Amino acid sequence: MDTPSPILGARLREARSRTGLDQQAASTALEVDRVNLSYWENGRRTPGLAHLQRLAEVYGTTVDYLLGNTDHFEQTDHHEALYQHLTGTEKQAKKALKTWLTFLDGWAELREEADGELPGRGQSFVPEGRVAEPVTDSRRAPTLAVRTRELCQLGTDAIPDLMAFLDSKDILVCRKDMGRSSDVSGMFYNHPRLGFCILVNSAHQPGRQQFTMAHEMAHALFHHQEKGLISRASVKDRREKFADTFAAHFLVPTDALRQAVQRCEPLTPGVPLDPYDVVRLQREFRVSYAMLLLRLYSEAFIDQATFDRYRQYSPKGLAERLNVNTLEFQYRPDCPPELTTYSPSIIDTVIRYLHEGRLSVPSAASLLDVPQEVISALLRQYDQAHADEMQEYDQLPSPDQINPRFSRSHPAGKSAARKSHAVN
Repeated sequence: MDTPSPILGARLREARSRTGLDQQAASTALEVDRVNLSYWENGRRTPGLAHLQRLAEVYGTTVDYLLGNTDHFEQTDHHEALYQHLTGTEKQAKKALKTWLTFLDGWAELREEADGELPGRGQSFVPEGRVAEPVTDSRRAPTLAVRTRELCQLGTDAIPDLMAFLDSKDILVCRKDMGRSSDVSGMFYNHPRLGFCILVNSAHQPGRQQFTMAHEMAHALFHHQEKGLISRASVKDRREKFADTFAAHFLVPTDALRQAVQRCEPLTPGVPLDPYDVVRLQREFRVSYAMLLLRLYSEAFIDQATFDRYRQYSPKGLAERLNVNTLEFQYRPDCPPELTTYSPSIIDTVIRYLHEGRLSVPSAASLLDVPQEVISALLRQYDQAHADEMQEYDQLPSPDQINPRFSRSHPAGKSAARKSHAVN
């Protein structure tokens, strides 16, 4: 494709216009110079095949349309935007992706039938992310990670359950086995009806999964202009580098890490941090040993020689010597293991639909791709948990026992007390 094509230039302008992107925003998404994009659009230069495929991907159409081989603007299927990132050899990842996308579409249909119109594509709740072009400057990532924590009122403490936190922010998380040795760690998809959705490789270590969730969260908040993204360990473009940096600072804020390090008492004279300290800090921040070690190194709490030496240690062996469990990332222990791969809101909604008769046990099992016995067990556990919760009200002291001034300080105190007495 050496000869400039006026048809190609016109199609590029039209396709970009359909996406609502200006040249600067489009060049950022494409990771090309704006001048080059301008040359392609006015026919002075012709993009290579790799750039042409990327143009079609970002603009949501096909290469054939851009080349003028068809006059019909062929909008690519939103699933295809993700599939095209996978190679033919990644069968397990493709299977997981297919299962996930099928579930999301089925879930969207069920939600619409039961609860009406859905919110549509997701929008960032961080003001700095509500812009036309993706944020890809890694130098801004640490500040934006702190900003996100502030907006969510998280302080600097470790997040006990990141999956539940993301769910509270309307970011649906699912976990599927994409292969322990797979290069794919996770995927982000801005679903046209459900909004932000994240898929995490459940075959990876729990600490790695935490990092992947935070990484994909960065894509959702700052790269939502894309239809979907697949994160690989081997691919480090500007978006991936930004997401990596954001995740590291979101999970382990610098100020909190500094304070935690200062609390560590050196066991060996002249050695501020030993490998056991790393395990303790890992447990405190609920991240992997490797992640914590990397943060210590990146903030100059340890030097490169120490980093290289400590990375040779077995975190499991260190933890056993300390008699602690570093894999405290179990999600909803009262939930059947087969269902811990879904966000809490999905499980809660399925339970509600089951009780309302909108969903049967067989259809719920089919939707979540689990045996019917798992759904039956879920219902039994939910009913028991609900009964236990109700019983707790009888076991707790009354408000006036907790606060003697309750009836005087609370406008509804006296009437509430009378109402409670009448019921009893």
